[in-house]
Amino acid sequence: HGKRPDISEMLNEEVEKFTAYISPTPEEHQMRQWVIERMQRVLDSMYLPGITPIAKCFGSFETQMYLPTSDIDMTVMLYDTRSMSVSENYSYKEAIQKFLYSLAGHMRKNGFCTNCQVIARARVPIIKTNERISGIAVDISINADSGMKSAAVQRSLSENTYPGSLRPIVLAIKQFLYQRSMNEVYTGGLGSYAITLLVVSLLQMHPRIRSGGLDVSKNLGVILVEFFELYGKRFNYDNTCVGVLEQGQYLCKRRKGFYNPTQPYLLSIEDPCDPSNDVTKGTHGINRIKQTFGGAYDLLNNAIFAYHQTR
Repeated sequence: HGKRPDISEMLNEEVEKFTAYISPTPEEHQMRQWVIERMQRVLDSMYLPGITPIAKCFGSFETQMYLPTSDIDMTVMLYDTRSMSVSENYSYKEAIQKFLYSLAGHMRKNGFCTNCQVIARARVPIIKTNERISGIAVDISINADSGMKSAAVQRSLSENTYPGSLRPIVLAIKQFLYQRSMNEVYTGGLGSYAITLLVVSLLQMHPRIRSGGLDVSKNLGVILVEFFELYGKRFNYDNTCVGVLEQGQYLCKRRKGFYNPTQPYLLSIEDPCDPSNDVTKGTHGINRIKQTFGGAYDLLNNAIFAYHQTR
């Protein structure tokens, strides 16, 4: 037999195998690309004098951090045909809502989808639908270029700062939350961008990683367990805001102006693209998420303990 494998090696291998299993195949990626092209054809069929509409992707499709069940986050940029700058005509909510209803009609008429729902009253009005042939869920917003910026930040963190290690951890946490229906921001869950920033903050603030004593890519499972421990058991939600700028820092929620006296328990994350924006102010289900993280930590920790007992 020889000696039994080390628990951290086993955990690491499980995270790697899970990542390989859950990652999209080239065909799956092509299919999503095709959905975006199909959307562009719908836009091209609309009569919009002086306006050039372009379907762009942000969110997890753009950052390659999507699960097979993830929806495509799309924004339709409405450019002024002459200047190719974002059209002023759609800078207010009523115009955006009106355009969404018109677009939804065209999508049905063109057979892009059978039914679609316009969520006009949301902070960011969107169309929620499923592309008819692939069944892939699509969320469509208008002129939401802030999403493009956050996608660029996520991509850079994943490909340049933590290549090969950030993505597997984020995917595992995304799947964990998805299975518990805690992954949709509009139902009070944690979105992809927030999860990415929480993992990055853990990696930045981790003493052994800071000192170069821990190779993240060989300890993915250990980091995952520590993620559940930090945000499930240890993190001071009431007073602390997570910041990933300047190599990472913990900020004072009150000083940032993110403290909500009626809901002091909310998680606050400073948006690296716009430090005045709190990424998770809409995550009102954070208490349930925190409990679930804590439960996951207990479960894993007990399993690790039991493994050591039987060695």
